[in-house]
Amino acid sequence: ASRGRTTCCRTGALPARALDYSFRNITDSDGPYTSFGGAPAINNGGDVAFIATLDTDVTGIFNGSFPGTDTIVDDEGPYDGPIDYPSINNAGTVAFRAWLDPTPDDVFGGRGIFTGPDPALDTVADDNGTDFGDFDSPSIADDGTVAFAAILPNGSFGIYKGADPVADLVADTSGPYADPMLAAAINGEGTVAFYAQLDSGAGGIFTGDDPVNDTVATSAGPYAAFLIPAINDAGTVIFLATLDAGGEGIFRGPSPSGDKVVDSSGPYADFDAYSINASGTVVFSASLDAGTVGLFTGPDPVADKVVAEGDPLFGSTVAFVSLLTENLNDNGEIAFSYVLADGLRGVAVARPGSLERSIGASEPFAGVRLTSA
Repeated sequence: ASRGRTTCCRTGALPARALDYSFRNITDSDGPYTSFGGAPAINNGGDVAFIATLDTDVTGIFNGSFPGTDTIVDDEGPYDGPIDYPSINNAGTVAFRAWLDPTPDDVFGGRGIFTGPDPALDTVADDNGTDFGDFDSPSIADDGTVAFAAILPNGSFGIYKGADPVADLVADTSGPYADPMLAAAINGEGTVAFYAQLDSGAGGIFTGDDPVNDTVATSAGPYAAFLIPAINDAGTVIFLATLDAGGEGIFRGPSPSGDKVVDSSGPYADFDAYSINASGTVVFSASLDAGTVGLFTGPDPVADKVVAEGDPLFGSTVAFVSLLTENLNDNGEIAFSYVLADGLRGVAVARPGSLERSIGASEPFAGVRLTSA
């Protein structure tokens, strides 16, 4: 069994619905962690990377309940806070953004994109040279390629897939794009989706340096404004947008009717974050018209509910749940942060189906994950 140390010390089941989920508790504030930041990322192996602060006031990115063995990076070494935006690929490599400790030569410490605890070995790109000035959130592909948005020293923006601003350029503001360019997301094929403004003044979601051929959607049509994109290995891009006609939703393309995943014309009031996997399944966080916050996978908040405020979970009830854009893997597992009514905070994974499985003496154990030991 793999990664037995992410032992589920609490279990919970929700009321029956179209698709039942079981819940694996990765870790919580009953142990060495005090608080959790942002939202976790998950890969196809079920490994989760999350931001947390320890009882000792150390902050970092971790992948399990035991900081001694489950620390990916923290601010006790060469990194300074904030350390944020973890992205994990199927090999288990985590890309993140962080500040470096100040030095006599650089009293501000510098900032960069990294993939491990040693900046000398694990730097993707940083601002200690003349190429980059600042960075947005990274996204890592299975081959280790890291995509990110960056601000150049002259104040212009670009989207990159590595440290060389020429060879690794995806798109920048020297052509038809204008500031800002943000939120790069990369898939297994190396396609990068991002948000950008155009010289024409419209904003949109794009996948390359040519807006004629690489446009997913722009505000020149029925959309008014956009938030960050997510992309799967099939090249499907989803994004949150507000509409000229009012309301908002999550969409896959230029037509709010034909490319709609879900919108606020029904029981949902607004949306916060979303992920898409290789099969096209989408999970998102949303508030209902009734005020309840939860995670859902479709337009019906009852049939498509994963977990929501007021649901029983780990011996209490849910007070809050959250995710970002890399929280759904190809097995349908969803990594999320939670706060319970009893004050417990933590990171968990929702998995379609039951956690329990009977295995005969002659059957292989492939794919079996420990929930207790």
